[in-house]
Amino acid sequence: MKIQEWLKLHSKKKLQIDFSNGCGFPDNLPEYKLIIHCDGCSITRKLFQSRIRQAKLMDIPVINYGMLISYLNGGIPRTILPFNEAFTE
Repeated sequence: MKIQEWLKLHSKKKLQIDFSNGCGFPDNLPEYKLIIHCDGCSITRKLFQSRIRQAKLMDIPVINYGMLISYLNGGIPRTILPFNEAFTE
């Protein structure tokens, strides 16, 4: 539920958020604007890549659950800061 609230706060929009679990994506996948994918550690690499490929064919961005949490909480800029400093020196 936290991600849901963070997304709403970050986007400042009323979002329609659905949850899915199981062997595949929902049948109405083309209706989605973004896929937040967790579970990469508990499925096979082949299945994970298949899901990414399926989303890519439909031009739907996919982001990892943990990366999204980091981004929404400002972690990405802090994480890459040392690399930016290394390139500017």
